[in-house]
Amino acid sequence: MIVESKRLKVLFRKAAQVEAEIRAYVIAGDKIPVSVEDIQSTVGMMYTLTIEKHIVPVNTTYLQSMMLRYANGRIRILVKAALPHDEKRFAVCKEISHVIMDEQEDWSLEVLNTITNLIEVSRLDIQTEGKSTAPNGAIITEKLAAYLAIELLYPHDLREADFVALEKGETSFAKLALRYEIPLKEIETAHAESLSVILCAGHNQRQGGVLCRAKSRSWSAT
Repeated sequence: MIVESKRLKVLFRKAAQVEAEIRAYVIAGDKIPVSVEDIQSTVGMMYTLTIEKHIVPVNTTYLQSMMLRYANGRIRILVKAALPHDEKRFAVCKEISHVIMDEQEDWSLEVLNTITNLIEVSRLDIQTEGKSTAPNGAIITEKLAAYLAIELLYPHDLREADFVALEKGETSFAKLALRYEIPLKEIETAHAESLSVILCAGHNQRQGGVLCRAKSRSWSAT
């Protein structure tokens, strides 16, 4: 999946702003796991929006969540009730990431086509070890929203500390997933070599060139 570096620079700057606001104005804003509710309320205040979260009893296979935006500044985030707790957290944060991104080129009414294309891209990524390219801008937007959600729920500074612990064998992906209440696959994604380079690049853009470590890894998920 090809990711645009220029957009990463802007997105990680926005992530830094959200994280700074939470730490400055939220009581215990640096707690672990990161509070989705703190992210929700902070983004709402920063962008002068009313963000609502609704857990809905839907029976869907691929659609886990969606964000509805209204002209009056109201945002409704709908999340599938059957999702496990950690997946609900990530789904909500991914939809909030769409709010943060909020560029007109990211808007899409083609929900069915976007879902269909995401499924196809996921299959291609598996077959080609992540080297496939997105068929349209909406799919790139979904990938970027997922990367931004990882950064918000599992910030770079925490990942750097965990990198050391993983190398020493003091922790595992499964333990990190429990600690941060993030799906195991997202923890694995955050520490995958290819995404580490992407996330570090975005972090370096916002922090002025801080060196990130990214090397071949073979850590266990257990």
